[in-house]
Amino acid sequence: MLLYTGTFNWYGETITLRTKAKSEEQAFMRFCFKMVKIVGYSAYYIYNYFKQVSRDGYLIEEVRR
Repeated sequence: MLLYTGTFNWYGETITLRTKAKSEEQAFMRFCFKMVKIVGYSAYYIYNYFKQVSRDGYLIEEVRR
């Protein structure tokens, strides 16, 4: 598993998270589920927001060791 850092612009608020995942897409899904507790919306809503509305509103990077 690889370590990823995700930076998200949620309506002007910057949220930075870390997770372990096998791929960048899996990391994105894990970030969506982690953000449910932070922003109070469903993972489905968060996923659609970043994939359709705010495509440039996030950055996912693999952390190099």
